[in-house]
Amino acid sequence: MYQVKMGLERMPRALTEEETYFINHRLQSALDWLRQVIHWLAIMQTMRVWQKQGLDQVTIAELWPRYDKFHYHWYIYYGRVYVSVMADDPDLLDNFHPDDWRRHRALKQDWDTHDPELLAHYASALDELIRDLLPGIKQRNSLQICAMPAHGYEYSRRVVQKPRLSICEHIGSQWLCEDCLEVYGLAEITVPPLPEKKRAHFEREWTKLTKPQRRLEILERDSFSCRRCHRSPLREYGVRLAVRHIVPVTEGGKTTPDNLETLCFDCQ
Repeated sequence: MYQVKMGLERMPRALTEEETYFINHRLQSALDWLRQVIHWLAIMQTMRVWQKQGLDQVTIAELWPRYDKFHYHWYIYYGRVYVSVMADDPDLLDNFHPDDWRRHRALKQDWDTHDPELLAHYASALDELIRDLLPGIKQRNSLQICAMPAHGYEYSRRVVQKPRLSICEHIGSQWLCEDCLEVYGLAEITVPPLPEKKRAHFEREWTKLTKPQRRLEILERDSFSCRRCHRSPLREYGVRLAVRHIVPVTEGGKTTPDNLETLCFDCQ
């Protein structure tokens, strides 16, 4: 009887549902972690290459070939802060210099504590960072900017609401500030991959739109109201506007007044 029992225990059996789930979950977690490590190693290697080349400034033109080759976002990282610069913000990139970051190296202390006093400190320091990077109040009111401390991927939107609003209110561009932190805590440079023939047209037309005077001209023409729902930040708190192409530049649209319109973030 003992020998029969031991023989049955040695017989191969199918995995239970719980065991299968556990193995798959652990395997998927390990693969995700490995992908993340490889991703960050590639980014850090690129940063080291840029530093060896003596690149003190990063421009959109330098990002185009790298993005088309690797097909993922690039992060500007110096010290402990990420600043998001969308593809339509060359004015901020032109003022970006590593020396500006070294003075804010102590900004990231213990973000994960979610302490209200620490969050207020971060917001204040980020406001100072924006003031240092942007030369004039006119640019400060027109550029689309968001800056956040470097931290993990997952976070509560409620936690970061205070510093994000603090930055927008301080630079006077609450109705123009791009909210690129909907889901991710890492701010990013996003450049859409385009075929070679369309790239020159895209760069030329987006460069025209990035001029603060052009965006302000369209906003004034549309009375600072959304062309579709007619909501305005002048009448309703929390409404944010952006100037967008009617015919996208990727489809041949040009940056002319008749091809530009003001839309709120809900309608665009």
